[in-house]
Amino acid sequence: MSVSVPPSVDTFLGALRDPSDDTAAAARAVLADDVEVFSPFGLGTGVDTGAAMLANPRVLGLLRDASWSEPEADGDMVAVTATPNGPAAIRGFRFAFAVQGDGRINRIEHDMLPGASGQATPAPLALTDAQAELLSNALTNGTTPIVAYVDAAGVPHQSYRATVQVLDEQRLGVWIRDPNGGLPRALATNPALSIFYADRANGVTLQFVGRAHIDSDEAMRVRIHEGSPKFERDLDWRRNGLAVVVDVDRVEGRDSSGPVLMAR
Repeated sequence: MSVSVPPSVDTFLGALRDPSDDTAAAARAVLADDVEVFSPFGLGTGVDTGAAMLANPRVLGLLRDASWSEPEADGDMVAVTATPNGPAAIRGFRFAFAVQGDGRINRIEHDMLPGASGQATPAPLALTDAQAELLSNALTNGTTPIVAYVDAAGVPHQSYRATVQVLDEQRLGVWIRDPNGGLPRALATNPALSIFYADRANGVTLQFVGRAHIDSDEAMRVRIHEGSPKFERDLDWRRNGLAVVVDVDRVEGRDSSGPVLMAR
């Protein structure tokens, strides 16, 4: 059954729906000094803890363009559910608020709802300029991607690869300095690999899954080498390494645009 929403709760929800400095300041003002916060992203007491929810990129990213339920009573609390529009790893968030006598919020309960069973329908595969920028700046930002592959004996391996780059809407490139390294040897028997990029501070995680091969075309070799960070280029200035091209089959996670799920 829907219920009337106290003005303080309406103000706080407004900051979640439409985040800005002004809405965040207004929401902060309606929190009790000793507000209790229970959230998967942090437990604590006090205005700073409650206000931190309004600046959490993982929360705000999923709430961008979300659908909101009508408020419902939950004992002495008022609860609402936000459901992301588009593919997401979770079904949504539930927020519940308790208000003290002076009208300020003195308790916030924040639950992450598990994803619904079944798979969302992926969008057509098309790597974006934003994803290309993330990868090109990864070494500078300390967010170097991790490449995972399986060798001929079936043993999995992971390694940082700062040269991962977008070639076009469906391909990635990687420069491998050591022609005799584990990755090029593994591709001879198993072309499958995945590339994991994470910038947790900004709520970005992307996994690229595909099939890789060594490309001996000189133009492609030059392109991938030149597309690598200068630090990596200088380590192999003679271009003795190998150019690897990855035909991407699937991308999932989230970036600055929100949840990502794409497939061929």
